[in-house]
Amino acid sequence: MKELWFLITGILVSAALSGIVSLRQSEQATARYVSVWEEEIARELLLKTKSSLLHKIETQLLDIASDVETCNGTQQLQQNLAVTLYGTPAGSIRVCRAPLKTAIQAAQSPVFLVGTLLSLVLAMSLSLRRRREEWRRLELSRNLEMSEQFSTLAKQVAHDIRAPLSALTALTQTDTDLNESRELLELTTHRINGIADDLLAKGRLAATQETKLKRSLEQVLKEAQLLSPRHQFTIGAVDDAIELPVQPLDFERTLSNLINNAIEATATTPAPHIQINAVQTSDRVTLNISDNGVGVPKNLINELGRRPISVGKNNGNGLGVYGAKNFMDRARGRFRISSNQRGTCVELEFPLTR
Repeated sequence: MKELWFLITGILVSAALSGIVSLRQSEQATARYVSVWEEEIARELLLKTKSSLLHKIETQLLDIASDVETCNGTQQLQQNLAVTLYGTPAGSIRVCRAPLKTAIQAAQSPVFLVGTLLSLVLAMSLSLRRRREEWRRLELSRNLEMSEQFSTLAKQVAHDIRAPLSALTALTQTDTDLNESRELLELTTHRINGIADDLLAKGRLAATQETKLKRSLEQVLKEAQLLSPRHQFTIGAVDDAIELPVQPLDFERTLSNLINNAIEATATTPAPHIQINAVQTSDRVTLNISDNGVGVPKNLINELGRRPISVGKNNGNGLGVYGAKNFMDRARGRFRISSNQRGTCVELEFPLTR
């Protein structure tokens, strides 16, 4: 828009200057021609004799300057040329010009053409400069966005890998059955490998897989029980045939983060209890994870999932719930959370058809 106004202003200024120059040149041309016959014209004006000389000069002025026309009393540009005889004023000759012809002559002059060309070049230069600045801002915005994405990704990986690493640490510090220890070791290493594979697969379209709900619940709860033996974990009646249209590792990572949040929310509860229920209908599966912890303040409940926000943890980053919300968005499901003083309930609703 600025370039357009600059171009219009430049053209108008060029037109004005061209008009002034053209009018001045026309006036000078007629004045030079009249000066050639000034002595004869002065005698006729002083003697007031009737001669064809004045008529001849007025006729020839029409050829001298293209914008000169016969004076007819209409709206015309008038020029009075003073005539003297040996320094004595003898009178004047009136020359009339048509404004339209003067404007056409000005539009054809080099002043107007050069001025318009310069205005166009400068307007294009300003436009290119503005586009370069916009491109730089866009490039800076993209780099900043990529930097933020990498930062969020790094935090998410560090957050997701914390649970299986903690399970490995706890596994080395507890006396458990050899077969059970081997099973837990395989489970945690499998999840760590899954997180690494997911990191390498960012930006690629993953093949759709089905997640057996009951199997994934049991695997994640084994890890959670190892991390927090004082908690009671209960799984409601879950049909073995229930399958979710999501990646197993993505689901288990999301479920682990939500259960870890529930464990931390019930850290000060005398009898901590985490309940998981699943209900299947014809077109969806609804999974509920509830605890009897301290709950979430009312002023923060609506912000959970919209942005990383930590509740009640000094070293928390809020990526657990935020990642769960993004996971449900990718699965085209629904994420809901409700909370009061008696605990919190997270609801994950998965559509069975995509």
